[in-house]
Order: sequence, then structure tokens, then C-alpha cells
Amino acid sequence: MFNNTVKNFKINFSALDQRNTISSGDVITGNISFDLTKETKINCITMTLTGMAHVHWSTRNGKTRRNYSAKLNFFELKSVIVQENSVTGGAVTFKPGSHVYQFTCHFPQGNFPSSFHGINGKITYNLTVGIHRPWRLSKDFVTELNFVHRINTNQPELHAPLLGSNSMTVCFLCCASGPITMTASTEKQGFMPGETVNITCKFSNASSRTVTPKVSLQQKQVFYTLNKKSKRMRIKKLMSVTGQVISEHTSDVHTVIMLAIPSSASVTISNCSIIDVEYFIEVSLSVRGSTDLTVLFPIILCDTPIDAQPPPYYYIMSNTVTRFTVTYRPAANEQNIFTSSDWVSGEITLEVAKQCKIDSLLIQFKGKARVLWTESTGQISVTYHSKDKYVSIKHYFVWDKDSGDDNETLLTDQFGNPYSKVVAPGCHVYPFTFQIPPQDMPSSFDGDHGKIVYSLTAKLSRSMRLPAEDSSQINYVTKADLTRDPGLMEPQHEYKDKKMKFFNSGTVAMDVNLEKTGFLQGEGLKVMACIQNNSSREIKPKYCVYRKHSFFAQGKRRVSTKDLFKEVGEPIPPSSKQNVTRVLTIPLDVEPSILNCSILKAEHRLRVYLDVKYASDPEIKFPIVILIAPKVPGVEAPPLAASGFGFEAFGNSPAWGIVPPAAAAAAAAAAQPSDPPPAYGTWLI
Repeated sequence: MFNNTVKNFKINFSALDQRNTISSGDVITGNISFDLTKETKINCITMTLTGMAHVHWSTRNGKTRRNYSAKLNFFELKSVIVQENSVTGGAVTFKPGSHVYQFTCHFPQGNFPSSFHGINGKITYNLTVGIHRPWRLSKDFVTELNFVHRINTNQPELHAPLLGSNSMTVCFLCCASGPITMTASTEKQGFMPGETVNITCKFSNASSRTVTPKVSLQQKQVFYTLNKKSKRMRIKKLMSVTGQVISEHTSDVHTVIMLAIPSSASVTISNCSIIDVEYFIEVSLSVRGSTDLTVLFPIILCDTPIDAQPPPYYYIMSNTVTRFTVTYRPAANEQNIFTSSDWVSGEITLEVAKQCKIDSLLIQFKGKARVLWTESTGQISVTYHSKDKYVSIKHYFVWDKDSGDDNETLLTDQFGNPYSKVVAPGCHVYPFTFQIPPQDMPSSFDGDHGKIVYSLTAKLSRSMRLPAEDSSQINYVTKADLTRDPGLMEPQHEYKDKKMKFFNSGTVAMDVNLEKTGFLQGEGLKVMACIQNNSSREIKPKYCVYRKHSFFAQGKRRVSTKDLFKEVGEPIPPSSKQNVTRVLTIPLDVEPSILNCSILKAEHRLRVYLDVKYASDPEIKFPIVILIAPKVPGVEAPPLAASGFGFEAFGNSPAWGIVPPAAAAAAAAAAQPSDPPPAYGTWLI
């Protein structure tokens, strides 16, 4: 009967944050609303704010079953939204219709644990609104609040990196093979749900078996009775990533494994006497026919972003290596962009406080694409990811014979001598020059769920140390050439008509033509349309250019669109026909189209539609391709390296003295009879 009387009861909040969370001391405001189907007497409407934790589990020993449970009540606050009649002290009569009442309550101050729902227990905070009527049981409406305990993010241990290592020797019968070693590190200890953890790993496999690196995120739930004499522990694997197989007799394999923390993961709970929630990152090497080699990192999940301190090698090497950077000379155009066959010059700067020995020093040019997103269904989260590699070129200044890179280029100094492994105190500069491969690679890109990155990475390795690395990204674009693909110059034509209904009568039609498909940034996109308005209302032609990002992984696709710019044409009166020409100027800062990547695409569309009042708008969509605009021609590219392998090997370095520029240029000319191709801008006419 009550449900027939009270309809559409809602509790509406107006002061929650973007993530719909509250914390200690917050003010909660909102209103309750409901509809009455008939005149109703109500004694009062109350509101109760409660917080509690509850655990329960059972064990079985033969035929005996034993139950364990515990409950904690943090607080219970009551207030009245609608009071009884102040004159008669009886019920208040409510008329049929809609009723809305405002409320305000303060969440109490205290060290309360965050909301949590686990396997054998939960922590909940509820807001209960009760409607009390004469001679009837009260009707309660319960809403659960998402409470988050704010931790102090100024704790140094949250920002500090984590480092761990382990090793073992695989034995079979009486024979033992070489050792397997692993060193891993994270950039910090504190993370947020939804954040990605970068685990830097170094593996060496001197055994005769292949090993597979794996990284997983594990949640540890512990439930206690009130006296903590009994407890129940559950381990739940939330996410797992498998790396590439490491072959036998392989040493110094460096890799970074990315582990995405599910956005649905709860924060760490350590301030509840009957429930603990902890998180661990497990880095392991799976060895066929043997136990796994494992390193565990305890991490803390919180709701506040935490910045990382410098990576672990900073602390390990700071007494000796005081500076290690890689820089490059900007491109010879205003927007600092590079394309295929361009030349890139730069230098590695290494500053040491005392003499040290290095195992290897290299510069690497890399180009790769990566996509990653998470989809949630109920309590299940699935992460989709994929990656693609376009180029990876390594050149060594100092080569480690155990690196396995026998086919890579070894650079020499300005005199043609190998670089020394022993570095004297002071600042040392290692210059380089290389040519971007003349191949079809997608442009640099940074989207919501993926990116394409081209970078220069310098790596310094020393014995018994984590490698020092520094990276610098370069802005690469596919060379603009409207003639390379005949389809870019092909015209497009579409026709669309629509019969009006309801508040309109007649028909509208449009015949639209584009001169071509490919356009440069800053170019005018000419749209020619013949519009027939046989309806009873005025219509307006409208134009919209929008971009479409598509991400592909594991047979799934994620799409996002965004309107870039719109324009509105002149109105066309009823019962008329007009030829309309509109030139849309493509902005210079619009990202170029990317159609040559297998795991992501950046496409563009032109939408031409007729704005018809009180009716759906007929529209035509044209695929268009936007290419990078020509840039200002640059200066001539630098000469080739003295080593003849594409890297510049001359310059000034305190370890060997200073060479005059004229002598360096002469040495380069002798080693390379012909100049490299001109810079990117000179090709774009």
C-alpha cells in the first residue's frame, strides 16, 4: 500500500566532488523528492547517517562448521527533515503532488576507513531517509555513500622509488646451470586507481632454459575478529602482464613493463581494526620446470596524485654521475618537425665527479605506437592493449661485448679511435648525427587511449648499477605529398533528399561536391552544393569538420570524436533552389590525418547538413585527409660522422681536448665525399 501512495522517491546530492566521493568533515547538501498519489498523514521524516564495518566467514572441520563474525559501528547521527505538527503534536497532512525538502548534514571528523566491499567483509557509510506514518511501520530509503580516507601525501616514502633484486640457480639432478638474476624498480610507492605503473627491469639468464617475465597486481584482504585471535586472508589478482620470452644464455636484458591499475580498485585500508586491504606488485620470472624467481613491491593506493622522486639510478649513481642528458638540435623549420630522410644531430652530456668505468654508452632512436584502455562491466575490469614498433636503431659509443648487439654500429672519436671505457672526472660530450630512415611511418600522436612516440634515448650502463637513462622526444610527421596517392586528388560527390513530416511538408534535397579528398593545413576546403528546398520552412546549410580517433587492440575498438570547427551558411527560403559555394579554411594547428598505423587511426570528416526546424537534419559525410602544411626551408644538414655509419663522431670532449671546427669539417669531408640530402623543408614546395 505504501508504494502505491509514495512514488518516485529520490535522494539528490549537490555538493559531492567529480568522483562522487566524500571525506571526513565534508558538508553534504541536497534534497529529497517524492510524489504522493493521495492525501497522506506523516508523523515525521528523519535522516540517519551511519558508518560501520562487518566481517563474516566460516570454516569446516569434518562435520563441524564454525562461524566467525565481527562488527564495528563508527557513528550514527540522526536528524529530522520534517517534524510533527508543533501545535497538536500529531501527524502532518500532506496533499497529493510533488514534495521537495532540502537537507544539510556534516560528515563527522575522524580517522574512518574508506568504503570497501570484500569477499568476507565490507565497510559502508549509509544515508537513510525514513518516512514515519501513524499506526504503520516506517519506510526507509537507503543510499550508500562513497567515503574516501584522505592520507597524508607528504610522507616521503610515498614518493620514494622501490628497488628489489633476486637470483637463483636452476638444477637438474646433480647438474647446475648458470644463474638467473633479476633487478626491478618502480618510480614511487604511492599510486592512484587508474594510474599506470612503469616497472623497470633488468634480466640475465645464464641458464639453459628460456624464462618469461610476468608482472601482476595483487590485492591482499585480511579479515579479523574483534580480539584478532582469528583471521581470514584472501589474495586476489587484479591485473597481469606477460613480457617477451628471454632466451637461454642471455645477459643484461633491459625492459620497462607497464601495469595498469584498474580504476575500480579500492584504496589501501590500514586504519580499521577488523579489515586490512593491501596491494603488492609481483615481478616474476617463470622458469620451465622450476619454481618462479620473484620480487614483491608493496604499494599504496590513494585518491590523491603523487609525484615520483628521481628514478632509482639517481640515488645509486649520484656520488659519481652528477649529470647525464641527451639533447638534439631543433629542426630547420618553425614548428620543429622532422620527417623521413631528415638528419638529426645532438649530443650526450656526461658529467662525473670522479674517475669511473662504464660498461656501455649508447644512443637509440626509437619509434613505436601503443594503445591502452580499460572497460568495466560490473565488478570486472578488462584492459585492452597493443603496441607496434616502427624503427629501432642503436649506436654505441662504448660497447659491451656481453650485450648481444654484435650487429650494431660502434662509433669512434674525432681521431677514429674507440671511445674509452674509463671516464676521467669532468664533463664529457658525445656528439651524434643520424638520418631518419626513408620509410613510411605514422606521424607523432598523443590521444586519449594511445600514442605514437619517436624518441632519442641515451643509456649508460655500469657494473653493479641500474642503468642511467635520459630521453628526448622528437616531433615526427609523415611527409606531405598530395601526388603520392592518386585517391587524395579524386573529387567526391554525394546526394541526399528527405521528405518532411509532422510540422513540415514537402521535401529538401542537396547535391554536394568536393574538388578533392586531400588538403593541407591552412588550405581552403571548397564545398559546392545545389540545395533544393521544396518544404514549407526556411532551411540553413551547415558545415562541420570533425576528427575521429580509433584505437584497436585484441579484436576490440575504442572510438572518440570531436568537432574541430563549424560554419553556418545563408538561409534558403521555402520553395527555392540555390547553388551554394562555401570555402572552409582548415586551421594550421589541426593535427594531420594518420592512416598508416595498424593499431590507431586519426581520421577527419566533413559533415554537410541542412538545419530543418522540428525535423531531423539530413546530412552527408565526406572522408577527408589533412596533411601537414609546408614549412620554411631549413639550412643544409650537417656532415656525416667520421666513422661513416651515420653518426657524427667529432666535437669537443674534455677527455680528449678540443678540435678546431675547421679541422673537424675537413676530417668529415675526407670520410664522406658527398653531402647528405637537404633538410625536410626544401622538399615541400
